[in-house]
Amino acid sequence: MNLKEYLSGLGKVGREVMAQRCGTSPQYLYQLSLGNRTASPRLAIEIEKASGAVVTCESLCPDVDWEYLRKNSTTAA
Repeated sequence: MNLKEYLSGLGKVGREVMAQRCGTSPQYLYQLSLGNRTASPRLAIEIEKASGAVVTCESLCPDVDWEYLRKNSTTAA
């Protein structure tokens, strides 16, 4: 699911809570959902965590090699 679909399923309070959990504003999340802004890797991670992995880092920040990071995060000591 993309961020726009996810946010549309939340009410106003839900979007505010989501933004607070991610350390940003509801307006910035809206701009991201429209494609007017690009999420930083840090924000992409926070959105994925706050959405319970419904919205993925890959969909928010496609220029990062998330597959490599995910694969190697389990092997790092």
